[in-house]
Amino acid sequence: DLLRESSVSESHNLLTGNTTITPNVVQTLSVFFKKEAGSAQRYLRLDLVGSSFSNGGRALFDIETGTIALAPVNVGTGTLATSKIENYGNGIYRASLSVNLNGGITVSRTQVIIQDQKVGYGSTYLGDGVSGVNLWGAQLESSPYATSYVQTVSSIATRLADKAFKTGLSSYINSVEGSFEFNCKLLGNQTDSVRFSLSDGSTDNRISLA
Repeated sequence: DLLRESSVSESHNLLTGNTTITPNVVQTLSVFFKKEAGSAQRYLRLDLVGSSFSNGGRALFDIETGTIALAPVNVGTGTLATSKIENYGNGIYRASLSVNLNGGITVSRTQVIIQDQKVGYGSTYLGDGVSGVNLWGAQLESSPYATSYVQTVSSIATRLADKAFKTGLSSYINSVEGSFEFNCKLLGNQTDSVRFSLSDGSTDNRISLA
């Protein structure tokens, strides 16, 4: 979708309705974006706040360079605001904002906003009626970081546990001995459970690291 600014002095944004969230845990808003050819504006802002727009967090990104333009800020009772941007190539980026709204808030609203400057989080300006940014795959989840995109249309989806399997290892591991090596980085929190297992397909003959 193309989010295009109007030729009026106002906030140029895409605003969602109320969304039910899990209270007092970090929420993450993410969206893929690509600059519209010829666009004069270069800053994309994400807001994740309560229904009153007074508690949550904000983040600002540079549309052209694919970088974080301003450090994320907490708003009201919001804490732990962090932002991230990933380069998917061909001018496509994925921006994300994570924040805990706190205060037992169970309803949130999100905004994707075009800004003409990065002096601060001021979104009102006179648009040219032409400039804009292409958006895709916006996602809100109760998670301290953005997970891979999960398609939803009209209802909430629950992410299943991520699993990866590799068969056909006979050329690497013989019937007597073998090795098990991995490099990883845990991106979740201390309550996450991660298990690495090497087996013959059964639960009786295996090595597990958890």
